[in-house]
Amino acid sequence: MKRTLFKSLLFFALLVVSNTYAQKTLIQVLDKGDHAPLPHVLFYANAKAIATSDAHGSVTLPNTISDSVTVVKEDYYDTIINLRQLNADQIFLRKIGTTQLTEVVVLKRNIQDILDQVYAHATSLKNINFPKYIHTFNVLSTRSDTLLFMNNRLCFVKGKGCFIEQEHQIISHFTLENNIPVFDLDHFKVSFNNNFTHANSPINSLELLYVARYRDEFVYTISEDDGLYKVSFTPQKSNKSYPYSGYIMIDKEDLGVYEFSAQISPGQNYKRNLALHDEILNFQILNESSYIRYEKNENGNYDLVKYAYDCGLKALNGHFKNAVFVNKCRKEPTPDFDASSCVLFNVMTYAKK
Repeated sequence: MKRTLFKSLLFFALLVVSNTYAQKTLIQVLDKGDHAPLPHVLFYANAKAIATSDAHGSVTLPNTISDSVTVVKEDYYDTIINLRQLNADQIFLRKIGTTQLTEVVVLKRNIQDILDQVYAHATSLKNINFPKYIHTFNVLSTRSDTLLFMNNRLCFVKGKGCFIEQEHQIISHFTLENNIPVFDLDHFKVSFNNNFTHANSPINSLELLYVARYRDEFVYTISEDDGLYKVSFTPQKSNKSYPYSGYIMIDKEDLGVYEFSAQISPGQNYKRNLALHDEILNFQILNESSYIRYEKNENGNYDLVKYAYDCGLKALNGHFKNAVFVNKCRKEPTPDFDASSCVLFNVMTYAKK
């Protein structure tokens, strides 16, 4: 009798274990181009984060969570997969690429009116759609400390504000002084010329506005393709604070911005400084790059595809002398999700309500 009972219990235990493993799916996430494993990929069942891929791009998903999940990774198009129809143990994500002109013709014309329109569109947000659902990844860190961190999906509701998932941690060691973030690190204060909260819309980011407005600090050339202008720019020798090189892709019809790319070459002796509490903070620019991409929809408005920003600064004086501060920000639209369980979020202060 005891032996029979023992066998029954053992059989039941093995059945539970078998069902448990049967209800899980092991998946590896890879880059569609070079098939490289993608770490830190987020998996969502509606509004709830259920898993994150490891350093090898591998993740285990319970089949019982949902028929479909949304796969989110900065720099890649978000993807919805159906677990019940998945017939492979690998999924591939497509990287967001850049626009290439097919035939370039260099023009000899005054581009002041074009840049005027670019600046006007960027500041007025004319014909610019901000995504209702957006994935934001933003981190500001030193070698040993994180001053700012977000890796969340946001939902913007007209008349109500921004809503954010509750599960993921937000790190925000700063206060606003005259709308400028001042960070607290080891009980000392530090701030920067750029607003690393990136609370503004990508189209009116500091980098694009600077290139479009301060004409004396850049050399511009203009070329065209079918339906597009391409304004290329390089810095004047006197431009030591924002010496961007890059281009702006502009629609010929309404002069809206399709794409903006700017970078500062590393290894140059470029510096920035600012005043904070009667102290002048000096920084060396180690690197900086900005990329913005929009697509024009059938209504003639522009939808965000991607905003990518990377920057490295080295403190040259003060309490944080020789410390390196690194910022990485990504903003990309994400598929709709149920935000009923989300909470209000202030994009300026990084505070949940």
